[in-house]
Amino acid sequence: MSYSQITLDANIILSWPYPVTPGIIVSDINDIISNNDANTITLPSSLVVPTGTTLLFNNVGFHDFTILYSDGSPLTNIMTPGEINQLYLVDSSTAKGVWRVIPFGGGTSGITTFSTESSNDALAITNATVIPPTGNITFTVADTLNNLNNLASQVSSGFLMVNQTTPSLTFATYALGNGANIEIDNPDGQGGIPLIKLTKALTELDSVQVGTLFLTLNSITAPNLNDDINLSTSGTGSVFLNQVGVDPSGNLSGVNTLQVTGAITNPAVAKAQCFFFDNNATTNNITIENQFNIASVTGGNGSYVINFATPFNNGNYTVLLSLARGTETIAPFQVFFRSKTATQVMVYTVDTLGNLLPALDGVSVTVFAS
Repeated sequence: MSYSQITLDANIILSWPYPVTPGIIVSDINDIISNNDANTITLPSSLVVPTGTTLLFNNVGFHDFTILYSDGSPLTNIMTPGEINQLYLVDSSTAKGVWRVIPFGGGTSGITTFSTESSNDALAITNATVIPPTGNITFTVADTLNNLNNLASQVSSGFLMVNQTTPSLTFATYALGNGANIEIDNPDGQGGIPLIKLTKALTELDSVQVGTLFLTLNSITAPNLNDDINLSTSGTGSVFLNQVGVDPSGNLSGVNTLQVTGAITNPAVAKAQCFFFDNNATTNNITIENQFNIASVTGGNGSYVINFATPFNNGNYTVLLSLARGTETIAPFQVFFRSKTATQVMVYTVDTLGNLLPALDGVSVTVFAS
């Protein structure tokens, strides 16, 4: 019986001792040391040896290698470090032959000890290292996972909750609960997505009582006859009613909201006003210093048209006019109006004889309407 130690620096082809063919002579027992995982060993032709020829290969190195038939096809799987395979020839009628493989110890070297370990805390291992001839390793699930596993037989369906975190997690399940004003469909999530909604008493609410104040539909009602209802702000805030603001001092703001029909119905409040004067120039003779609901003033030399920004319902309104007097020796003595319509009113300034004169110092126009 012969022995060889073969170092694989590259792929090799084996040769029988007799007859000798090109390659490395193979022995009955061969220890193999490979310098990388890709090297291969090719067997010699089976035609020149009898059946029963036996070869043993032992990987004593730190890298894999592969044994090939003489035609280059794999005879065995990759032989890993520590693996031992015995080959015996059962058919030598072809160059490839038929070889049987006997893996020693399952194809590996004998194990003297082995150990187990858990890569995380999911398993608890007792007696992790076994030394022949015998030994028992006990695997148990970590308490936290065991608590979770036991949950199925302890509680009903619901949402999983963590009860405590030390020394191990414990769990329970809970369903969402209804409140005085809240209703929940599928509270444990088993019948579908939980739906949280207001109770029917709130969704069909048509009135609210806050203290002694009543809010009903579109009305706010004081609790008792002759009681006030107070809406107040602080700082620079205002209370707005249809865009009319009242600040904490009681001053009105947003004066333009007076243009809104019906915003202020008091007939004593002017619905349009302006002050203008005529410089008697050829063009651009009219200057308006102040205006409300007045779109423009046109005309000249004592005859003017006041055009309203928001027309009135009709021409049934009151026009109040006044002249401003300066130091001019020739100035209008009287101002009057005529031809009232919903969109405009005509204004005239004249001397004592009724002749038209330009309103050099200005005219105040105020319109009252219901």
